Amino acid sequence: MNKLIILGVLSCVLFATLQSASALKCYDCKVPNQECLLNYQDKQTDCDNELISGAISTVTGQKKVCVKYAAGQFSVRGCFIEGFCDNKEHCSSCDTDLCNGAENKMISSVTIITSALFIFLCKLFY
Repeated sequence: MNKLIILGVLSCVLFATLQSASALKCYDCKVPNQECLLNYQDKQTDCDNELISGAISTVTGQKKVCVKYAAGQFSVRGCFIEGFCDNKEHCSSCDTDLCNGAENKMISSVTIITSALFIFLCKLFY
């Protein structure tokens, strides 16, 4: 039984690591207009290919993040270096793929697998 628990935990850790090893993808719409606020889903970019944020992060070692910055009826989305949102109202940054869209209430696959494993192990031991 202990081997099964260890295997399950290691599988979850491996899955989470593999998922986070790929390049960060963000919604990208850096022209502040109404279009960027409403129709951003088809505009995506790979942060490693971003010229400015990619170059700055390579030189300074700063982490790249996805940003959504809202100003009135307009918003800007894209890859920026960590700290861009410091001291800015209506600005949020995140570090998972396509996380700079509208607020999302979806559950990640890691959460589902971990929860299922936890339930399985509880039923197994209780």
